[in-house]
Amino acid sequence: MINMLLIGIIILLLAICIFLVILLMKKKSTNQTNKSDLIKEDFSKDEKKLIFPKKIEEMGYHSLVKSCVIIFDSFKALNYSKKNEKILSNVEWHSWQISLLLSLLQRDGDLFVPDIKSIIHQSIIDRSLNYLESEIKKIENKYYENVNISKSRDDLSKDVIWTVKEVSIIFYYMSLVKTK
Repeated sequence: MINMLLIGIIILLLAICIFLVILLMKKKSTNQTNKSDLIKEDFSKDEKKLIFPKKIEEMGYHSLVKSCVIIFDSFKALNYSKKNEKILSNVEWHSWQISLLLSLLQRDGDLFVPDIKSIIHQSIIDRSLNYLESEIKKIENKYYENVNISKSRDDLSKDVIWTVKEVSIIFYYMSLVKTK
């Protein structure tokens, strides 16, 4: 009788230990995948894709292009191309705008801009395509590391962490990719 009770207690303790190990493994796995939730693997293209706020992910292509045109019109109105190169390091753009632009870029979107070279600062135009591709990767990494896609549009619009240079590179790269 005592042996049966002892065996029952051992089995119960073993079950509790297994349950705790599974629970800890699940919690560790959840913590490690929080950042990876921002990136989808696209195995057909063998590249990583960013995930954007839900409202942008659900946005139709036409609406996305229209939103990016509005951002571009603001960019153009600020006439950065005629200003001192120091202006490129100014932090003036917010994460909602960058989310829209990167989403369009990732969707291989077309944002036709006539005479782009008169709108982009010469120091960006003088750069090679390899340099621009490298900078786009840095921008994507910054987005991945710093933008919380679960925030609302209003919150992301207050998240002003993007430089004029980064926005300039995105627009110029978009124009070059479409002309390749």
